[in-house]
Amino acid sequence: MRKLPNNLSKRFICTGMCIALATAMCGCGKGDAASDVTEEVTSEAASEAETSTEIASVEATEAPSEAATEASTEAASVETTEATSEASNATSDTTSSMKSDSSSEAKVETTETSTETISQESDNAVVVAGDDSIEADEDKQLQVIVNNADTWKGVFEQGYYTVTDLDRNGRMEIIAASCQGSGMYTYAKVYEVNENKDGLVDCTPDNSSGDIDGGMDYPDFIIDGNFITFTNGSKYVYIASNSTRVSAGEGVETISAFILENGTFGVNDLASKYVNGDTVEYTKLSDESVITEDEFNNISISTYEQDGYSRFETTFSWTDLSSGDDYANLLNCYNKFMGK
Repeated sequence: MRKLPNNLSKRFICTGMCIALATAMCGCGKGDAASDVTEEVTSEAASEAETSTEIASVEATEAPSEAATEASTEAASVETTEATSEASNATSDTTSSMKSDSSSEAKVETTETSTETISQESDNAVVVAGDDSIEADEDKQLQVIVNNADTWKGVFEQGYYTVTDLDRNGRMEIIAASCQGSGMYTYAKVYEVNENKDGLVDCTPDNSSGDIDGGMDYPDFIIDGNFITFTNGSKYVYIASNSTRVSAGEGVETISAFILENGTFGVNDLASKYVNGDTVEYTKLSDESVITEDEFNNISISTYEQDGYSRFETTFSWTDLSSGDDYANLLNCYNKFMGK
């Protein structure tokens, strides 16, 4: 029960005293007045009681409202706390998910990187294996050449030797050459490793036999140095000059192209310069037409580059095999030819 306010309590006490006084006055002939007073007091008390009841009702109403407000506030606070907690958990979950995803992506990237690295290492391993295989093949071919030295070594009394791959077919050639005679003729024999890589094949035409008297005069390629080379991708042509002395004050210089094609070593003479005293004549040999000195000097370019050939240089190196190991000397010549 809710306690009434002090002013209402005092009014009830006063009302009670008034009722008692009215009762006492009834015996003195003043009953009507007392009755009136009593009714007024009673009415006033009832009114005040109703007021008190309304106040109590209001307060009772306000109390649940306050309680509801407090409860609502507490509920809101709880909900806010729970929402915050859920948001925090969600954020935590999101962060964890992001970290997990990031970690997964990092692992994937690491795995991909590792895979690429392994792939690159594998590719490198293939290249190395290829290099080893090439070196093994070159070693095998060079051994075949050395083991067949009685075929090419000693063909010329004063011979020079080199190892090449003139047609770039992957099979080596051994060239034996010599420059002799009063006319400074160049003689040569060329042997190529056969397809089975267990022997040598003679690539030199019949007129270039070891017999110097019946041999063909080749370009002067017994020189350690670079030779202009032309190629169309399938054919390789090497340019050299060939000087032939006819007599004192008379001679011929020829610009030639030598080539190994379809297993045959041959020469294509492009232009010549004839000198006899003060007389100098330049001739294009393909049609015997007279040309200028400049045209003579550029005959190889006009012949091959205009036909779509590209130009580069190839290094030739020779050895007389007079000292040292034949295998090592010939390998050095081959490496220079291949640009190693």
